[in-house]
Amino acid sequence: MEKQSLLRQLPAVHEVLQTETAQKLMRELPRTVVTEAVRKTLDKFRQQILSGDGLEVPTPEQVAQQAQSVLWREVIPLMPRVINATGIIVHTGLGRSLLSKRAVQRLVEVATRPCALEVDEVTGERSFRDLRVEKLLCLLTGAEAATVVNNNAAAVLLILNTLAEGREVIVSRGELVEIVDDLKAFMSDAENWAVAKPGERFFYLNEGYLLLGRAIEVASGKSYETFVKERILEPLDMTRTTFRREDIASDPDWATPYVIDRDGKQVPSRFPFGISADGGLISTVLDLSNYLRFYLARGRWKGVRLVSPESLEQMETPHIPLPSPLFGEEGYGFGWSVYPNFLGHKLIAHSGSVLVHTAFAGYIPDAGIGVAVLANASGHPLSQIGMVTLATMLGEDPETLPFVRHDKLLEKLVGRYETYKGTMSLQVSRKGDGVLLETKGKLLESSVPFLPEEIFDTYARFFTIQHSRKVVAEFLVDGEKVTLLYERYKLVKVG
Repeated sequence: MEKQSLLRQLPAVHEVLQTETAQKLMRELPRTVVTEAVRKTLDKFRQQILSGDGLEVPTPEQVAQQAQSVLWREVIPLMPRVINATGIIVHTGLGRSLLSKRAVQRLVEVATRPCALEVDEVTGERSFRDLRVEKLLCLLTGAEAATVVNNNAAAVLLILNTLAEGREVIVSRGELVEIVDDLKAFMSDAENWAVAKPGERFFYLNEGYLLLGRAIEVASGKSYETFVKERILEPLDMTRTTFRREDIASDPDWATPYVIDRDGKQVPSRFPFGISADGGLISTVLDLSNYLRFYLARGRWKGVRLVSPESLEQMETPHIPLPSPLFGEEGYGFGWSVYPNFLGHKLIAHSGSVLVHTAFAGYIPDAGIGVAVLANASGHPLSQIGMVTLATMLGEDPETLPFVRHDKLLEKLVGRYETYKGTMSLQVSRKGDGVLLETKGKLLESSVPFLPEEIFDTYARFFTIQHSRKVVAEFLVDGEKVTLLYERYKLVKVG
């Protein structure tokens, strides 16, 4: 039978909704939810017919039963009763501690009527939701203070933060494995959240590197940290590169991490020890120079081959285009960003930040040069500092780099502008990679952000959205003279 004939015989949505199974589902769930499940099921049958996998037309009842399976799996919390024969009394996978009937009854009473959860019933003022349970816990345990969190991970974090801040804490390998397994469980249905299939669109996710670290552990039979130390750090003489807090504590030249607050003040902070394959490696520029020299030697170190040319080629080959390219046609390799046209050369680079530590490393194979930049805070992008350095090493003018030209032009646009004979004025200030157009009068003032649309050496076009329409601001640069065309006004920079 032809595919089009089979498709025409598929039951309609309203026919499926009239079945006994669908009617029962709609007594338990909203009609819109059941209808959507039916549509998804019918779409699946259509795809099977089109691909040749389905040669039989399902009845309306069969479609409804399939939709029911979808709802039980994705919507309805199916938690059947079981017998706990594991030997573990408080079992995470089996519901943890069971509540007594009295506790359940009291829970139902509180949950089915308004209660003074965060309001002091005497004063009527806002209170704290854990205040009542804190008093009960203190009476029960004799503790001076108490609080409640909804999972053990949060409890462990609070305990460590309170009792072990700045100290070493021994964590079992099994506990770390459980963290990764928890991540796997957390991401188990992430496929439904995906917007593209693997290889179709670039997204960067630290959790992905955490899973890759776990894959290395399973394949090697060693911890990720041990594997990296034995296969990379020790062979490349990277003696001051480590994951371990105790190594840092014994290093007299450790850079104190800083956080820059909203006022620009540098606040001493701490490194987030405990992260691993997702950004937990601490290094120095000298150690990273060994790492870059190893790549420039095409996988050799001190005459010994550590990585095959084929593996290097895989790492340095773009496998997916990067969004928002800086130099055009950029892609992501294996752990490296690939810039095929960096001032006429192929640049391999990577940068990252854990807020208190920031890094950039990049190298140009055909020129035999590389650079590593590290900082103990977040601020100006280290990738730009690194690229300016590489441009200088190539003998090129760094001011030809797009972000340098953009930055210089923005600085030239900043200032006070006036119309003909000073009848109106406004101030242009910089806001990130955009500008603010500010006007101040006796009665009114405004500050409108504009985003860049086109940036050239002598012309810049910015835009904003006002009252659902696009508004453009154009800057014309002629030497030191800067003219602004905005709405119906022509303004010239005067200061």
